[in-house]
Amino acid sequence: MLKVKGHPDLYRDSTSNSIINSDREALLIAKRRKQEILQEKRRIDNIEMEVKEIKDTLKEILKLLSPNKDD
Repeated sequence: MLKVKGHPDLYRDSTSNSIINSDREALLIAKRRKQEILQEKRRIDNIEMEVKEIKDTLKEILKLLSPNKDD
């Protein structure tokens, strides 16, 4: 592998020509950040689902409380 000029943690694989990052701490940080983003997305999805349920319940309550037009 060849060092990438100006980047102490990057190497170029001479066989595949790909860039490899040897900084394991950066990898762990990136994995943690990705996990946090996924958890936040799940949290937001749950909140959106709860808000939809609340809206649907309120609509049903309003139907029950509103005067019936057929009477």
